[in-house]
Amino acid sequence: MIKISVCDDSPVYLEKLRDKITGIMENCRVRCSVSVFPSGKEFLKQHGETPFDVIFLDIKMPDMDGFKVAEKLREISENTVIIFVTTEDAMVYDSFSFQPFDFIPKIPPSKLNPKEGEDFISARIEKTVKRLLHRLLAIEKIGIDLPYNEQVYIPVRNILFLKTVGNYVEYTVKEKEPIKVRRKLDEAMNELDPNLFVRLHKSYGANMDYIKKIDFSQLTAVLKDGSLVTISRSRKKEVEAAYIEYLRHFGG
Repeated sequence: MIKISVCDDSPVYLEKLRDKITGIMENCRVRCSVSVFPSGKEFLKQHGETPFDVIFLDIKMPDMDGFKVAEKLREISENTVIIFVTTEDAMVYDSFSFQPFDFIPKIPPSKLNPKEGEDFISARIEKTVKRLLHRLLAIEKIGIDLPYNEQVYIPVRNILFLKTVGNYVEYTVKEKEPIKVRRKLDEAMNELDPNLFVRLHKSYGANMDYIKKIDFSQLTAVLKDGSLVTISRSRKKEVEAAYIEYLRHFGG
């Protein structure tokens, strides 16, 4: 569950941003909670009790502006992702010390009419949220049980592909030796996010970040190391749907 907060003194913008973020996450099949705060003080109080993973933070607010909130936030949390919301592009340069992930404009370029302006901001929010999701998935880790009650934690993004080897599943991991664990591939795949991983055939699953291209007419996937993997005919529709969703959300 990704915990997201939106902090803005405009009730209308709070609701719009919350609804937009929630809709994108639902469309990406990612569980999240989105909390709204009309002031920085209220956000910081709640964050101190139950920390948030992400904050969409308005820069210009009365009492405590977004930069002050970010300063206080960074004193207690280095890992919370900050996305500034602003009406003034010039203020962006003053925010770099807080290591923001991105910026979302409240006002579209002046050359756009109201409808185009609304579409412009909506598209910008969607692009930012999908980039955010990509980052959060990249730092997520899973634990893999090894013999003798040992466990290793691996960033999900570093798992390139999985394959069945006898009664074992072998994880091929970026810049590490393969990890072989006695288990079923079904179990291993169920632990991985379907936004990133797809089952190509009964004995093989792949990180779609590691797929260079797929030829559905030939039922083959070319991985970034040049290797060729067959897609089982029974899984063609499932793989195609998963890969199209991946490209739609993360491919650009």
